[in-house]
Amino acid sequence: MKRILERMALVAFLLAISRVSHADQLIYSNSLVNGWHDWSWATVNTVNISPVHSEPASISVTADAWEAVYFEHTAFDPSTFTNVSLWVNGGSSGGQLLQLQAIYNGYAVGSGIQLAPLPTNGWTHLNAPMSSLVPPGQGLIEYALIVALVAVLAIAGVIIFGPAFTSLLTRLGTSTT
Repeated sequence: MKRILERMALVAFLLAISRVSHADQLIYSNSLVNGWHDWSWATVNTVNISPVHSEPASISVTADAWEAVYFEHTAFDPSTFTNVSLWVNGGSSGGQLLQLQAIYNGYAVGSGIQLAPLPTNGWTHLNAPMSSLVPPGQGLIEYALIVALVAVLAIAGVIIFGPAFTSLLTRLGTSTT
């Protein structure tokens, strides 16, 4: 009986470690959180009051050609995450062309993801697989860069998801791209 209880305790411990190491990580929810910093080289307001996706704030961005929204974090292992998710709003002009890019040591890793043109005056959810941002074997990233080709837009609800998110979407029959 003691051996069975010890094994059950070991399994519970391993499951707890697994859940911790694969947790989702919030990047922006009305402010930058969890050690993420704004290192953008565009005009950025991280407490924008209009438009907002969820009260009270979003990130407003006014970018000239090849300026970027850049969220920096201490380097981390991207293999523990499956997706990056964010909400974007094209404002009154819409049609902005953006690229999502992972960064390490100041250099792009992989070719990034070209995003579809943003809608006018409406929020759209972007959900990109981490595998399309980070090449196989890339041990660390500092993340995340959104390159704008002249844009005025708003961003909200940025999060990177662990495997539980992908598993849930698969069970619900929802695409992760």
